[in-house]
Amino acid sequence: MSATDLRPTQMEFEGMGASEPGALGDEDTDLSILGEAGPDFDRSRSEQDNAVRAEAMREAMSDIANIVTRAAQSKEKLTRATIKAKFGRSGADDRPLVFVVIHALTTEQVAKNVEVAKEAGADGVFLINHDFDYPQLLPIIRHVRGLFPDLFLGSNFHTLNGADAFPILGRLAREGVKLDAFWADNACIDHERALPEQPMAAKILDTRASSGWDGLYFGGTAFKNPRNHVKLCRPVPLEASASVAATAAHYMDVVTTSGPASGEAPTIDKIQAMREGCKETPLAVASGVGADNVAQLAPYVDAFLVASSVQADTHNIDPAKLAAFMAQLSSAPGPDSAERDHGTGQKVQGGVGVGPGGEARGGMWRRVE
Repeated sequence: MSATDLRPTQMEFEGMGASEPGALGDEDTDLSILGEAGPDFDRSRSEQDNAVRAEAMREAMSDIANIVTRAAQSKEKLTRATIKAKFGRSGADDRPLVFVVIHALTTEQVAKNVEVAKEAGADGVFLINHDFDYPQLLPIIRHVRGLFPDLFLGSNFHTLNGADAFPILGRLAREGVKLDAFWADNACIDHERALPEQPMAAKILDTRASSGWDGLYFGGTAFKNPRNHVKLCRPVPLEASASVAATAAHYMDVVTTSGPASGEAPTIDKIQAMREGCKETPLAVASGVGADNVAQLAPYVDAFLVASSVQADTHNIDPAKLAAFMAQLSSAPGPDSAERDHGTGQKVQGGVGVGPGGEARGGMWRRVE
């Protein structure tokens, strides 16, 4: 482009507030500057435009995060009754919720196992990354959410607690990738400290509140740690089970416990004590629950996270084992059907959720709003 091509027209001069070309000053000097700086000027303008757009996007995402945070802070505490209501359960269908834990390996493997869980009538799935670090799980989560937009989808970033995980969940939410729940093996509840003296659990709670993520928090309490991993729970003696559950109930939506190791069930004494401590906060069990013991545990538990007892191998769910588990659960007494004391002094009795053919009834295969 020549300098002549860059000369403003008379109309452009008038638009600039000049009555004639000479009003701009030295025409040759101005044109030479324009001629030399043209490409750089265009590039600079483009970079400025991109920066403005990026800043506007950051501000919009920040606004969204603030809205979600305010909504999360104003939510009523989840209870045994409200978690059932979130899944459309009412009346006689009072059996515990069932979430299938899938040890993620590939997107295809996870999708196949989601279909198995769906067919069995489970209430949702949790994905966990035992075979790689959590960043490799994120594209799998994105893919699965895209394939199953109505799926109740949770995750466990192995060994990460909420202080590290909630910001990641917030970023995913701002991408439009919603995780309905996060399960941490260690909610950092110290059984040797009184309720107000839980600095790490309080930090996690604050991080959650500011993250922009608005899902359910399943917090590992008195949870398995057979190898004494420094990032996982310290052993909790049986006599402290009720008190640690009572403390945990202040810091999470669902108090989540386990047996001493994968595939090993917790004792009924431990579960009864934790049920008493939780009072009306939901209680979940995440190991050692199978078709052989689900009926014994069901009256005290609001949710089961099942894996090893229903697996064909480490990475695949066995449809027959999962169907057997669901069938046993359907005929087991639910959380409100066995006469017991919740620690509130009230006895309750209800019915059992069984389908016409003895199959598990419910399985609300949708995201919780």
